[in-house]
Amino acid sequence: MVFVLFIAIVLWAWSGKNKDEFEAAARIPFEEDDDFIPDYKESNNG
Repeated sequence: MVFVLFIAIVLWAWSGKNKDEFEAAARIPFEEDDDFIPDYKESNNG
């Protein structure tokens, strides 16, 4: 049962209709986040 579910997920992930959505998700880490300002005071308390 688990193997069949695994194969179904693999086939779903490799299907062409999800390609654009997965490519957009893959670019998320490389996009700049101008609103993020690290707060070093809280992380170095000690």
